[in-house]
Amino acid sequence: RANSASSAAQAFCNFSFGGKIVNSGANYASTKTTKTVPVNIDFIPDLGGNIPVSVSYSGVFGFYGAVTIKCVLKQSIINGWKNNIYNSLLAAYNEKLAQYDSEMAEDEMDESQAEVKESNPALNRIVEQRELKRACIEMITKPFCRKQGEKFYEDVNACDKYLIPMVQQNAAFEEYASQVKFFEQAFDWKLISYLFYPYYWADKCNWAELMQSENADAIFKHSYRQEWLA
Repeated sequence: RANSASSAAQAFCNFSFGGKIVNSGANYASTKTTKTVPVNIDFIPDLGGNIPVSVSYSGVFGFYGAVTIKCVLKQSIINGWKNNIYNSLLAAYNEKLAQYDSEMAEDEMDESQAEVKESNPALNRIVEQRELKRACIEMITKPFCRKQGEKFYEDVNACDKYLIPMVQQNAAFEEYASQVKFFEQAFDWKLISYLFYPYYWADKCNWAELMQSENADAIFKHSYRQEWLA
């Protein structure tokens, strides 16, 4: 309504939303008149964060209204989110793939080294001679109650900051050292000779397995478990 019958007194109500103003237009009435002015703003303000809403009026005894905002995500925002997610997944995938490739390469290297170690004839001969030497010493010393693999290190004290083992320098240690020196030097172990017997002298339950075994070392082919003669 208008304030009075004066022509200069006009009533208006302006609604501002996101920088856009909707004017109800000037309204004049000599008597108390009520006029309903619908306000409908349907536009994209291209704003982010807080959206300003304000009302300015004059010559109006009262007004009421409601604000409804429907937010629609921009396609550029959606595309940016997709790109960020894709890049994060791709980076994580590449990291896991690199870790997997590295572990596979290490496993292949370990398997390759194990195969070389197992199939190296020269290394096999060294292992054979060492184990035959150990068995011979055991066969010689056991009837005389002489033991192998004695321990002459003191247990590490929990208070020992550096965990340094200490040798028990006693009579038993001296006797054991003398025994070791004798068996290591009294025999010319490099001249040892031995012969592998065929698989059929081994446990019969293992014959099928032994016959199917393969090895790059011709001596061990079909004969992983052998009897030996020294």
